[in-house]
Amino acid sequence: MLFRSIATNTLTLAEPLIGYVRAGAAIAIVTTPTVPSLDQGFGVFNAANVMIGNPAEAVSAWGYGGAICNAMLADLERDLRYYRPHLVALHLFENDLTGAGGASLDQLTAWAKQSAQLCLSYGATPIVCSSMPYFNGTNGVPASRAAAFDGLLDYLCAPVNNGLSKLQIDVPGAQSLDLSTPWLDPDFVNDASWSRRPIWAAVKGADLTTAEQALSSWTAITSGGFQVYIDGVLKNITGLNFSTDTTLTQVAARIKSALGVNGLCAWEGSRFVIRGPSAITYATAASSGTDIAAMLKLTAATAASIQQGWTDGVHPSTRMRWAVGEFATPLLRKLAPAAPKIVDYTISSREVALGLGSGGALAGPGAKPESVAPTDWVVGSTGAALLSATRNADGSIKLSGSWPGVAGRNNDTVYVRYPFWVPGAWVFGSQRFRVIATVRVNSIVGIGQVFAQGQINTGEMHIGSPGIDMAFSLPSDGSLIALESPIFGLGVGATTITPWLTIAPVDAAAPANASCDIDVLSLCVVPVMPETPHSYL
Repeated sequence: MLFRSIATNTLTLAEPLIGYVRAGAAIAIVTTPTVPSLDQGFGVFNAANVMIGNPAEAVSAWGYGGAICNAMLADLERDLRYYRPHLVALHLFENDLTGAGGASLDQLTAWAKQSAQLCLSYGATPIVCSSMPYFNGTNGVPASRAAAFDGLLDYLCAPVNNGLSKLQIDVPGAQSLDLSTPWLDPDFVNDASWSRRPIWAAVKGADLTTAEQALSSWTAITSGGFQVYIDGVLKNITGLNFSTDTTLTQVAARIKSALGVNGLCAWEGSRFVIRGPSAITYATAASSGTDIAAMLKLTAATAASIQQGWTDGVHPSTRMRWAVGEFATPLLRKLAPAAPKIVDYTISSREVALGLGSGGALAGPGAKPESVAPTDWVVGSTGAALLSATRNADGSIKLSGSWPGVAGRNNDTVYVRYPFWVPGAWVFGSQRFRVIATVRVNSIVGIGQVFAQGQINTGEMHIGSPGIDMAFSLPSDGSLIALESPIFGLGVGATTITPWLTIAPVDAAAPANASCDIDVLSLCVVPVMPETPHSYL
């Protein structure tokens, strides 16, 4: 149904209806529309695309919980016909490797060939990804499926002739990507139950001296305890009785049993290690009984190291998705065209998008007075954040942020923004937009989020937030990164788009004195081709 005009409660139709409206039918009037706040998620290839300057326009990807390869292949041709993509990344096999009743290796390799051939038949280059290792606390890749996991990786990625894998020989033009090996935890490769796990979080104790290893020190403990958080859950361990143990391996096994689901403890010959899937803290004093946190050398003062895990249980953890995305950057850089100069496509003023001039404004209590504010820009801070914005030799804006104490991501941020007035013809039209901020990240300490967003004057926030604490794995080597918002359109009442770049610290657990050094090369509003179907073959 097309409308010629909408005025108050009157809808003028562009053409007559082909039928009658039932007597008594009505159209509801929405006086207070729901205002969405849309986040931009980051998969492996989304992140890789951003890190090489955004040379490719990502269209929608499809996945659904629990689907196995042949179920997803049923939708592949439909999507190829709809989008006519140039590149297709295929993540197909994880759920086929979860149980003994899953597809055989021969079937998995046949599906890999089928999917690659189908993509090529539609003019798209397929990138067939090996299965990611995973473990969600109750299942993952069991030891019974380890051979299929390894065999599929070998078929897809192992070079056998002139650097080509078996897949590439069987399907000329196909590409493959190893998403298995780079983050496979070597400590679990031969695990008797779940052998192909991603790198887990771990707090590793310092080496115990010979005296500290003496079994008599441990058998004297009949009610030991400590506390540790694993994946955000407090493990309050009490009542540990080591009196009958004859080795430190048995001591570790007793601790492992007390940790319960998602907790592991091991004696590694000279030190204790506690692990969990995603996140872990140092050990702290027991709530009761004999405190053994220091004896284990797992406290903040005594531990040798701490690392966070690479998985949220099934998927790459939020804080590691940039790191996983880096596995794909070499291949994507080879296959995609050179990244464009985003500013050449901006619909806002080029001078404004580049941050030229000095006629802007400072906002917030922490924006230092010596800061340069480009014309029409607002350079600002919130809460306890301090910001100095200076000009680099190449004209870019250097954002030097600091947080003198413990900070929070919601209230203590630094940002830059400017308003862009949109033509009325775009309102309720088919045109789509996104915000892209081109930056160099030189250093970040205690920073959880760096993201672009587009704000509509009607209240909509289209946020390119990569998730809580994803900035932990954001490359800080000064390479060019193009951060983007989700795609959005303009609804009724829209008059301005305000592009933002926001930098936020981790939450209250952040170390004091968080800081950032980020160069902003451009902040653009760019048009995006609407996702409309092509003619079906």
